[in-house]
Amino acid sequence: MESSFVQALVCIAGATSGSTAILVDRSAFRVLAFKRGPALIPLDQEPEILAFNLLSICRDLRDVLGRTRAETIRDCTYVLALSGLTTPSGLASFERVLSQSALPPSDSSSVHWITRASAFRQLVPSEQSYCLVKCGTVAFAHSFLALDMARGCRLGGWGLFSGDDGGAFYIGRVLLGRYFEELDGRRRRTSFSSRFGSLLGIDSGSPVAEIAQWIRQRRDSSRLREEVASLARFANHLAEEESEPFCVQLLRRGAYRAAKLAALSFKVVERAAPPSGLLVQVHGGLIEGSEIFATALVSKLRCLLPGAEVRPAKYSPVVGAFAYGLQVSDYFGADEASTVARELADAYGGPLRTGLSI
Repeated sequence: MESSFVQALVCIAGATSGSTAILVDRSAFRVLAFKRGPALIPLDQEPEILAFNLLSICRDLRDVLGRTRAETIRDCTYVLALSGLTTPSGLASFERVLSQSALPPSDSSSVHWITRASAFRQLVPSEQSYCLVKCGTVAFAHSFLALDMARGCRLGGWGLFSGDDGGAFYIGRVLLGRYFEELDGRRRRTSFSSRFGSLLGIDSGSPVAEIAQWIRQRRDSSRLREEVASLARFANHLAEEESEPFCVQLLRRGAYRAAKLAALSFKVVERAAPPSGLLVQVHGGLIEGSEIFATALVSKLRCLLPGAEVRPAKYSPVVGAFAYGLQVSDYFGADEASTVARELADAYGGPLRTGLSI
């Protein structure tokens, strides 16, 4: 019967570290399927890889849903929340891929694209000044300011050569640089080089050649940034478990750089001091995984942005994508859509909430 047909919202939030996808019955406000998937990085991935990963995610959602229930979908809106930029031709390619996903008939789908920062913004009262500091374990650091929905800026996160100012990719690059410097004599040997080499599994008599080979094997891969950024976990281990001085200093330095980026975003947009009533949200694996980094970041943010409320992002960006989907498909106002999306996430729990605390 027609009443059994489902109007669906498929929301996908992608990043270097992987993607999160939900399929929601937008009439009943109920999550029908949830799935984690591969990375979606428009700035770093070849279009073919991006398209393949996107198609894989949608097919995985269909498998979770089951064939019988998938056949009940008669109208589907897609919202993609991705790090980086896309173009009209890029969006057209997304639409072509999604028409092959076999969720709804291809002629009843619509596709919308927003940034991950905008997805977080959907869950904040529309009149509130807002800044996001994103420091992902395998992503990038950037700040996003929106004094209204028409104005904003993004600093950093522009791919391999201009991304992650202070975040995990930055920390990974500095670790490798310091390791080379201690090995070839530009700096005196410290406990750092022996412990870092051990964690990397380098135990040969030619550590320089071995680490150079490690880099060479990854430099032609779209996973290079992810692989280098993942080295930040070694910095955190050496700093928090072994109190290694260089790694403690490096984590604090990265946090300071990320905080300065947030403060600078206001000057870029407004050429003025940050407004009163500012909410600063922090998000990412480094913040969750490193007490040293998180403490330094929050301290510096409060110093640079006095009077601002600094707190972790409570929800996954896929929840913000759902809020945006309600606005474009069901004529919800921004604040009403935000409320419905947060209630959906609270009811579902677990993977739709970040679990961060500072």
